[in-house]
Amino acid sequence: MPGPTRWRGIQTQVSLNCEKIELQAIDDRAHAVLQTIQRSVRASPETVRNNRSEEFARDDPEDRLLNRRLAAESIVLLKNATGVLPLDPTKLRKVLVTGPNARTRTVSGGGSAYLTSSYVVTAWDGIVAALEGSGVEVVYSAGCYSHRYLPLLDGFISAQDGTEGWDVAFYNSAPSASTSTKYVATYVAASTKFRINDRKPAGLNDEFHLVGYGYMTFPHSGMFEFGLCSVGKSRLFVNNVLVVDNGYDKPQTIGDTFYGLGTREETGVYHVEPGKRYLVRVEFTNSSEGGRVSAETTNTGQPSLMLAALRVGGSFKLASSTAAIEECAALAKECDAVICVTGGNLDWETEGADRTQFALPGATDELVESLLEANSNTIICNISGSAFGFPWVEKAPSILQCWLGGNETGNAMADVLFGKVNPSGRMPLSFPHEIEHCTAHLNWGSENGKVHYGEGLFVGYRGYEATKRDPMFAFGEGLSYSTFHWSDFEVTMEEGETAEDIGTTITLSIENTSQIDGADVVQIYVSQIAPSLRRPLKELKGFQKVFLRAGESKTVSIRLDKLAFSYWNDKTACWVAEMGEFDFMACRSAREGDVVAENRVRLNMTCTWTGL
Repeated sequence: MPGPTRWRGIQTQVSLNCEKIELQAIDDRAHAVLQTIQRSVRASPETVRNNRSEEFARDDPEDRLLNRRLAAESIVLLKNATGVLPLDPTKLRKVLVTGPNARTRTVSGGGSAYLTSSYVVTAWDGIVAALEGSGVEVVYSAGCYSHRYLPLLDGFISAQDGTEGWDVAFYNSAPSASTSTKYVATYVAASTKFRINDRKPAGLNDEFHLVGYGYMTFPHSGMFEFGLCSVGKSRLFVNNVLVVDNGYDKPQTIGDTFYGLGTREETGVYHVEPGKRYLVRVEFTNSSEGGRVSAETTNTGQPSLMLAALRVGGSFKLASSTAAIEECAALAKECDAVICVTGGNLDWETEGADRTQFALPGATDELVESLLEANSNTIICNISGSAFGFPWVEKAPSILQCWLGGNETGNAMADVLFGKVNPSGRMPLSFPHEIEHCTAHLNWGSENGKVHYGEGLFVGYRGYEATKRDPMFAFGEGLSYSTFHWSDFEVTMEEGETAEDIGTTITLSIENTSQIDGADVVQIYVSQIAPSLRRPLKELKGFQKVFLRAGESKTVSIRLDKLAFSYWNDKTACWVAEMGEFDFMACRSAREGDVVAENRVRLNMTCTWTGL
């Protein structure tokens, strides 16, 4: 997915003939697919058996509350050195919200991770809603942009009937104002990015024409920049004035959009004013007549996957990056707190292409440095699904890692910023100081059609510890507005005659020593003292989150089985739990200095087994 099914056809047959795989393995995989389908049907029968032919969105209050809670609980408080968080609205007069992701709809990754959202709460939306009625003035300044391509118009363009989205009509021949060309199909598309083969109307020829149009209004005057990327020819008009031509009357340039099948982004500007409604019209065709970038000009082997594709974006044009940052820093000096929303977006973090840099895109680092100098109460909220470099990390008093929070991203962020939710998320990966510190650094990309996972077992925190590199933020790391005390760590060992009899019970007392209700996370790591094969210095084997009221104490109990001791022996193709000594550690993170307590136990027999 989404490539050709070569691995399920002749390649599989060849592997069977060469006895590289067994028929039973294929049966097992097919059985697993069927089980997944059955589980999905049982979990949500109303979705599968709704007799609807059209895609639809489920949007109810319970889902919104759940999404908001999940997004808030995933946020990781990485720094709160001066205690600026949580913000108290009663002590605020004016707050600046800025940064490249402050108003963008950055809620998911790109590629197969991207779905058209039924609604989106941006960081700006969530913060404004949280401070509504508080008397706090909330101001915005872009500061800088960091987009790879101009942001999609989703949420800012409306169809003729007023619904969010734009009208698209499909034709088998070029529509003309002088003749009444009848369309094959028409509908309202929610997003201004789509692959036409995702929803090809019945009766539409392989080569066709499309016209999309919608209406936009703008909050202030300025030069608005529009952009077009396409697999096929495209052009954009505003109030019937040609603004962007991508292949009609000018040659196209191949780019890296749509998995290498699309053009580079062609842009143009149009001056807009507030209070006016502007008609944005896009014409597109995948006709092979002239100007079109063909699949043969790309280096991809899957042209059949992209019948046609179109991406329409836009944003107000900044006068200059330097001027925008200076303006933002000057505004920051007037405010009691600054919330700077940084990170990537679905164009930087997507399938089909690696990120080209570890640094935050655009002039983000320059903006953050200026804000930290202008206002000591600057809070960084980073929205991303992967690690970025923070060269200003020592200067920043507070940092939140907000991940890709889905529809409720902005509300969840505001809940944590203003203390409605006490952060309890923990890092599911490590953030290094430099890209060269990453354990996979020598294996980026492919060579001769192969990607080598050279770090082997020492992926992530295991590699940082083995190479004695201290990451910027460690796996499992995360702070809280509460404080906790751990005590009475015990490990009880159980053994019998077989591997199934091996088990441990870990208990630990936790006390909330603060005046704020909150949750803490106990992480149990295991280290084999003298393994016969090289193993990581420690491995996460269990964890538990526990919620405690202010002043409350609880005893946490974590049960681990044979897998806490074992490793996979690739020579004998079985799991092995070796006789010997093991250290069990209660840790706050994978960082070497975050071991709170440890206990050594002995396994008195060696066991092997297959399967899970």
